[in-house]
Amino acid sequence: MRKVNLTLFAALAALALSVAPVAADAGDDQMIMVMKHACSADIQSEADFEAVELAGEGATNPVAALVNTVLACPTVVNPGDSTSDGIKADAAGFTFTVESSAGEATPAADTTAGKLCESDVELDANGDGNISDDVCLDVSHRAHTGVSGGPVTVTETDAPDGFRFGTLRLTPTEIDGNNDAASLVSFADGVIELDTTGDEDGMVMLHVYNFADDMPDSNTALGTDSQPTIPVAPLLALTGVIALLGAGLFLRSARAQG
Repeated sequence: MRKVNLTLFAALAALALSVAPVAADAGDDQMIMVMKHACSADIQSEADFEAVELAGEGATNPVAALVNTVLACPTVVNPGDSTSDGIKADAAGFTFTVESSAGEATPAADTTAGKLCESDVELDANGDGNISDDVCLDVSHRAHTGVSGGPVTVTETDAPDGFRFGTLRLTPTEIDGNNDAASLVSFADGVIELDTTGDEDGMVMLHVYNFADDMPDSNTALGTDSQPTIPVAPLLALTGVIALLGAGLFLRSARAQG
């Protein structure tokens, strides 16, 4: 794994902090957001995932670690859901339930579709000398609203065909100062237990990673709707931008796909 430009990360982290949401009042209902990631077939276990996560600068920098995982595990949405034309995994069927003391939360009828492009960050990601509107990665996710603060259970009731629940990560505090990780109690076998009592902004983003059931003959388990033509190093840089702005810009207020 190539090293990530942490100078770029630092600059964009400051931007993310400048647009972070205002903290919610105590007792307010929570919003639980789920971004689904489908990992490449060579990630078969938590140990494999951590090896990707901790490669290069990921061993010492949480932002770089998230970059590594986003590169290896692109986002995926349900068939028919709104999505962008950015690079993403093929749509696949999956479901989640979110339950709190108020009962089962109502999921949004559709995903929040969004993408991050070269023109959004003034970055020449593909090295062609231009900053364009059409070199982008998809960052779509689904929100569940009306979740009472306190104990919350999030269950992946159905994973995409050929995949299983793999692991969970929350957006690093280093990105926008959020304290999402403080809400995590435990996760195993597709069941995620949270306690959002101390959440500061009324929103928790869950990055749920699925692993392929079996190692297929090819070196990929899931295709992409838009096959990347960007060289590996620049694509890693653009993915790094996405990771940085995850909680501050698009993970919490994604630019809608027009």
